[in-house]
Amino acid sequence: MLSSDAPFGELPESERFSLTSKEKPDERYLGAFHYVVKGIDFIGINIDPNTAFNSHEGYYSSETLLWVKHKLNEIDPDGKKCVFVVGHLSAIYYYNDGEIRETMINGDRSLFYEVFKGHQNTFYLYGHVHGERACYRECSSGAILHIDEHNMPIGNNLNERDSRGKKYAYSFVHMGGLRPFDSKYFEDDGREGYGGEKELKYFPNTATPTLAQFLVFEVYRDRVVFYVRNTGTHELYNRKDKLEEYTVYLL
Repeated sequence: MLSSDAPFGELPESERFSLTSKEKPDERYLGAFHYVVKGIDFIGINIDPNTAFNSHEGYYSSETLLWVKHKLNEIDPDGKKCVFVVGHLSAIYYYNDGEIRETMINGDRSLFYEVFKGHQNTFYLYGHVHGERACYRECSSGAILHIDEHNMPIGNNLNERDSRGKKYAYSFVHMGGLRPFDSKYFEDDGREGYGGEKELKYFPNTATPTLAQFLVFEVYRDRVVFYVRNTGTHELYNRKDKLEEYTVYLL
């Protein structure tokens, strides 16, 4: 295991999993990696490079998911350790208008869910979903979904304060929403690319957003406290807003 004293960014072979791409066979990409910061375990997981160059959605390769599953079993054999798995892709999600949707449409979805089973205090932190239907107004609790053994949320978790009394297998945590799609909410520093198209073009939504939400979390011995904060100002959102925090008590 990589100790917290190791130079940050330098990972031994045992703590990283590499992939190659058909598009760029001479390059290697990190499929997943593990490191420890001040005693807290983090696992990063990246999209399969074979889908990163030609798809908006992308997916996690089965080989990467299996590596993450084995690493979780290695660092958390008793299933009680607090571990954060961080990736871009979203999975099951409750939009704030009440719609529940499976947003992971590619790859081995059943294996993805299987990765977290047996690790009750593991949190999968993700992005991908955004827009006015993926935001939080007064409480941060909607960003946290507790998932049962059947890979379904035990509820939308809106307007909750903590996890006491809830029975679940693991948790999904949205790292930040809002970020409207309209280009007026972005700076003009976006990127050019192909994005699965044949012609090079400019993507305005890759620019710096002027309005977004982000996740903050604090880890203690017996609990993790999550809260959402705003950047920018809108008629319904202000950077001064203090959304109610949500506390997960470690099982």
